[in-house]
Amino acid sequence: MTIARMRAGAGDRSCWSTPSWLFHHYNRRLDFTLDAAAEQWNAKCFRFFSPEDDALQREWTGRVWCNPPYAEIAPWVARAHEMTRVHRLADVAVLLLPVRTSRPWFQECVLPFAHVEWLDQRVCFDPPPGWTGKRDSPAEDSMIVTFERPWMPRGRKEQRAAGAGVGA
Repeated sequence: MTIARMRAGAGDRSCWSTPSWLFHHYNRRLDFTLDAAAEQWNAKCFRFFSPEDDALQREWTGRVWCNPPYAEIAPWVARAHEMTRVHRLADVAVLLLPVRTSRPWFQECVLPFAHVEWLDQRVCFDPPPGWTGKRDSPAEDSMIVTFERPWMPRGRKEQRAAGAGVGA
């Protein structure tokens, strides 16, 4: 995400906020500890990454909520996958995304590695403070994409590191 993209102004829909009802629905279950794509006015968690923090270069830890700018989805999906399934730093990363199943990021990263929940209604995002314009109807369907850190039995990693494998 670029700072210019997020700061393009209130008319730029990429900086609108996740509606509270939707965030709270998932937060009740997962108790998020990080909002990976936020600004001060729309952060859903106490800990958040703003455009200046450059979330795509930072380590995501804990339980992550992310509603990325829809103009640049691929790097956000890749980062969620890296932080949960490759580096195993985040327990879970939940992304609110538009339904774009023909895109490479969906075919190559979401489909094989994440759980997808199709929302039964289009999401009306909340505008930035001071918005006085008309709120348009949502242009596309949305989905919740969840990447989870693979489960590993306690102590198993240490056993492998010490050379104790199967049959040892």
